[in-house]
Amino acid sequence: MFGSRLSFRVSLVLLSLIVFAASAEAQTMYMQTIPEEKPKFGLRFFRPNLASDADLSLMVGTFDLYASVPVSRSANVYVSVPSSRIAGDDIGESEFALGNPFIGIQGRQGNPDSHLSSFMVGVHLPLADDEKPDAAILGWFSNWHEFYRVIPDVWTLYGGFTNYWTRPGPTAPMYSTQLGSILALPTANGADSEFFIQYGLSGGVRTQKMSFWVEWLGLFIVTEDVDGFGERFDHQLSLCAGLTGYTVRPALSYQIAVDDDLNNVIDGVLGLKIEVVLP
Repeated sequence: MFGSRLSFRVSLVLLSLIVFAASAEAQTMYMQTIPEEKPKFGLRFFRPNLASDADLSLMVGTFDLYASVPVSRSANVYVSVPSSRIAGDDIGESEFALGNPFIGIQGRQGNPDSHLSSFMVGVHLPLADDEKPDAAILGWFSNWHEFYRVIPDVWTLYGGFTNYWTRPGPTAPMYSTQLGSILALPTANGADSEFFIQYGLSGGVRTQKMSFWVEWLGLFIVTEDVDGFGERFDHQLSLCAGLTGYTVRPALSYQIAVDDDLNNVIDGVLGLKIEVVLP
């Protein structure tokens, strides 16, 4: 099953609609970064804990370096460079693989103290290293909700909308929803196209300096051949905490796979995010 999902014949992907949660000062982990009126950059790192006894090094998994820069009062340019690495005593030679860089435009509207909406459109360039399959596979297991970041030989078109709700005050609840889709265009002639739908919920509590939240995300496989309808779904649940009222905003998360097929491969994924907001 994993072989078919990750098969390097890959997919054409159109991400059409996403709705998610995070204020201009709220952290996100697996959700897309919320645009702000100030430039910011950051790094996400996801380190999987394999269900097998394989002895992995500490700094393995997937990395995502990103930046969001305002170009007008309501729009930002967004770029990211993903990569993945595998190493360890049981692995043999270590591998480091570049993923598919992304460039796009973000728009924003609303008030981060009540209701904030944003959209993103862009493209993942097909630059992932196809000679480092082990690193790509580990990167996929580290962040399977965004598998298209590390799959080689595919153009990925991305577009989506996000929404976030909270209320004024030093301490308040926050919540959001997400709905999206993925359509990928393989570079190889004759490769099959596939279509996916993303969806999810997020909720938690924010204070003036910290936020605590839960992200529940799902991926629905629309076009790929699978054994049964239930096999078309993958889900993940992440517990997250982070600082929100500072120039440097670190956050931590721990993610578990809800479905048995993924649980048979990984026990969980530890996430670290460091975001810096410029003046």
